[in-house]
Amino acid sequence: MPCTETRIFDYSLTYLNTHKETLDAYIDYVNQLCDNLRENKRNFCYGCSHYIKQWIPKKIKLRQFGYGIGHICNSDCVYCARKISERGERMSRSIMRWQDEFNHIDFFEEFKNLQLYDERVTEIFIGTGEITVHPQKIQILKAINDMAVIIASNCFIYDEQIAQLIAKPRNYLFVSLDAGTPETYMKIKNRDNFGKTLNNLRLYKQQGGNIYLKYIVLDSNISESDLMGFIKIAEEIQPMAVDINIDTFLDRNKISDKMNIFSKTLAEYLDKLNIPYTRYF
Repeated sequence: MPCTETRIFDYSLTYLNTHKETLDAYIDYVNQLCDNLRENKRNFCYGCSHYIKQWIPKKIKLRQFGYGIGHICNSDCVYCARKISERGERMSRSIMRWQDEFNHIDFFEEFKNLQLYDERVTEIFIGTGEITVHPQKIQILKAINDMAVIIASNCFIYDEQIAQLIAKPRNYLFVSLDAGTPETYMKIKNRDNFGKTLNNLRLYKQQGGNIYLKYIVLDSNISESDLMGFIKIAEEIQPMAVDINIDTFLDRNKISDKMNIFSKTLAEYLDKLNIPYTRYF
């Protein structure tokens, strides 16, 4: 999945006149990126923790497509890209209005017609904005109902439509918990919703939902109590996996020894619980 942060990537794609034009341009963009990677022209990608060096087939399929639903969110996370991204213009009134009026159903209908889309392979990652408070939530979830989806949510709100979606074998809910105590959760999210979030995770699990947890390691959430609190939650919820990561915008030179130790210890505890994890540092 091509990265679109111009801080580490030297070009991105602007929305054109129609969904079809934009998607056609996007496919050209993906193919060009693959060609460049085959020829080792994109050396800056190799410093990225997400980059995996491997053979790229001549006829590619989209394995995962990240789809942002806009600016609307009921959280205020300290690491939110809306605050610190170089793409500050996406919070302008004109961009926010455009996002609010975007026709998600038409977009996905066009998306399903792409030659690179394969219903057996392609996953749609719904993120960048909180789906449970989006005014077009029902329409968006309906549009992706027959697709393989990953739904990113802060889990402040339980939603029955989401519960049904994430109970399907290929689908799951992606929740960045980032804390093991209510006090730290409040510091990270700026919302006193720790208990509510855990209760909603339990509800989704009871309904047969697949859950993937994430822990973004910061200087402010690496206490012993957060470690043991999160492990206790993971043991109860039994997520399909845990993502141990850092803030995307954090300079890797600023990763402290304490952060590294926390990450390593968290991984060791997850090993003992037989819970798979991905550790990015």
